Amino acid sequence: MIAVFAILALFISTIAGPGSPVDHSGKSEPVPGPTTIADHSPIGADTAGGAHVATGRCHRSRRGGRRCRRHPRPGIWLQALGGRLPRFGHRRLYSYIALSLEDRAAGSRLPGTSLLYTAGMDVNPDWNNGVTYADAQANGWLLEDSNGNRLTGPGYLADVGNVAYQKAWVKGALSLVKPYPGLDGVIIDNVMVDPRIHYPGMPAKYPTVSAWKAAIASFIAYVGPALRSHRLYVAVNASGFSEDDAGADDGSADAAWARQLAPYVKGVMNEFFEQNPTNLDLRSEGSAWYQHYGSWLGLIDAVQGAGDDFVSLNYSTRKDRHVARYCKASFLLGWNGKGGGQSYLPNDGSDPWGASWTADIGRPRGRRFKIGALWVRRFTRGKVIVNPTLTSRTVTVDGARRRIGATDALIQAR
Repeated sequence: MIAVFAILALFISTIAGPGSPVDHSGKSEPVPGPTTIADHSPIGADTAGGAHVATGRCHRSRRGGRRCRRHPRPGIWLQALGGRLPRFGHRRLYSYIALSLEDRAAGSRLPGTSLLYTAGMDVNPDWNNGVTYADAQANGWLLEDSNGNRLTGPGYLADVGNVAYQKAWVKGALSLVKPYPGLDGVIIDNVMVDPRIHYPGMPAKYPTVSAWKAAIASFIAYVGPALRSHRLYVAVNASGFSEDDAGADDGSADAAWARQLAPYVKGVMNEFFEQNPTNLDLRSEGSAWYQHYGSWLGLIDAVQGAGDDFVSLNYSTRKDRHVARYCKASFLLGWNGKGGGQSYLPNDGSDPWGASWTADIGRPRGRRFKIGALWVRRFTRGKVIVNPTLTSRTVTVDGARRRIGATDALIQAR
């Protein structure tokens, strides 16, 4: 189902409240005038005009491979799984690229941080996630439910808490990456506190959420440092969601889980960041479980505060620059200007590249803050303005009146 975003005909002034805007920490920050957001150039409705792209010079990859390409733009991530890397354009401009086994050679030649997609809790009979199906079956590493049935979902549920499995997984992952010196590391998918997101029940060996959580935490605590000792970048696609945890609604459960994993890895991805995962609608401000927009911004702060890079992954049923723009602007509200990035992936397989979300607007100039209902943040080469409400807003920016639709954003590059 495609997300549908209604834009009301009524224009509403954004700067209705008195006083200085308040940022996410509760500290005030003055802004230029009660009805304007000023800078040096007008908002561009949906272009990257003037976006900076550094030109090429040779540099060394993380593991010594020599690369002579244009430098990628900071803060953008390409999710190119299923052998789709050759089909996507602008590959050299992404700062991170997640890729599949068949694209290792091509990915190793890209200037961005190239990461092989893997999974720890899923053993797949059709391809190698780190441990082959044959090895997992031979060693008794495939988990069963209380009735003795193997648990199946994206693969077969693996015994992630088994030390022998953890060691075998590291050995397997290294065998997949090391033959390609230009590959920089791995991303480990489905690092979740509750396997019932993808599997029909709990395994008999780990019958509770707390038991499973301890098992998969021990997996990351072992494999993360083991791979990083080989100078590899390790990222996890982590989910703190469990139906038993009220913090799943406002992002606090994901933040707590990310902080637990952070010491062992370098990057933490959140899939469906600022989206409803059941229908891909965009999160807005409000108290319903699929809202809590401002609270979810705290997930970025939690990951980066723990010293890791934050990555957000978002989808739409078909290419939709509105979704890409809103999610990238939300990422930028919390980004520290260092590592990490936003990834946008249309589910129809089309090339995700678009000026609305790939513009380079430089590094942050201070924290995010609010003006009325809008979130605002300034950058060295532009600004972002996010409207997380369900009504359109009108704002004057550098003398020009602009409408920001419901759950939409403006990204200005100058």
